[in-house]
Amino acid sequence: MNPIFPFPTPTNAAQATRQIAVAARAESMLPALYVGGEYDTYNCGNGTYGMMKRSYSNAPDTTYTLRLDPVPFCSCPDFEKHGDFCKHLVALWKVEYAAYEAAQVEKLEAEYQNYEDAENFVY
Repeated sequence: MNPIFPFPTPTNAAQATRQIAVAARAESMLPALYVGGEYDTYNCGNGTYGMMKRSYSNAPDTTYTLRLDPVPFCSCPDFEKHGDFCKHLVALWKVEYAAYEAAQVEKLEAEYQNYEDAENFVY
């Protein structure tokens, strides 16, 4: 998994500015995604995710459908308007990459432990 969200190459300053702003908004969502709070994500299977934003008022909660592969998709208004990326996709990408990275570290630590155990084995 690529650690960097596959933003399209900007062709002008406005597109580059939008990418920076979306990445910053996604970054601000991460604490709520990691510890619970305003946002929750759900893996629905088959590469589909749900992301819910809790409303702390009388307004209803907001839920979006997302897909990372093979073509990124989100049902939010920003993605519908631009058709390429949004803060929800970038935040989900970061959360999924962090989980992927943690799984890789765990796998390597287990392999190292097996190697250490074999090295300390008394014949």
